[in-house]
Amino acid sequence: MKDYNVSETKARGNSKLFHNVIERLEKASPDTRYSHDDVSMMLRDAISKQSLTVHKERECLLQQLNLIEEVLGPIEKEMENAKEMSHVKSVRSGLTFVSVIMIQFALSQYGTYIAFSWDIMEPIMACVTLSDAVTGYIFWLWCGKPWDLDSWRRHYYEKELKKRLGSLNINDDEVKNLIETKKQLMKKLTKDD
Repeated sequence: MKDYNVSETKARGNSKLFHNVIERLEKASPDTRYSHDDVSMMLRDAISKQSLTVHKERECLLQQLNLIEEVLGPIEKEMENAKEMSHVKSVRSGLTFVSVIMIQFALSQYGTYIAFSWDIMEPIMACVTLSDAVTGYIFWLWCGKPWDLDSWRRHYYEKELKKRLGSLNINDDEVKNLIETKKQLMKKLTKDD
């Protein structure tokens, strides 16, 4: 059994081809008789018209692709730079977060074992723990993210990236749309080949 599944692109091309042949036959008078050479010539003519149309469509797609690449080139460089700088700032804020926790721990150990005793440090550490909990709760209310190092860094990364892209007048959604359009054009061009 033969498989008669035809891809959509081929079916569309064949449809246009036959449409050109039928259009030419309809223009002729009804009593005209065609020889094998006439039909062959009509098919060659229709194929050449189809080839010309496909070539024009391909050139148009290539021009659109080149235009998108021209626009995206500098924007992607600026975005990469902004992402790198945002990453640096988020790492710095993460180190600040870890440093504060480590300083709290070091001071609690120093106060407990060297300077004072646990009897004096216990209420101080309770206040420090309560302030950490309140700070975490406020961060959660403000950002809607949990109070941990990854959320802290991600928040500052996104905030800094948004600020830098805004200062460069780059809309992230528009860039994503351009990249998606570029992918679709590449898919059309490779599908037609």
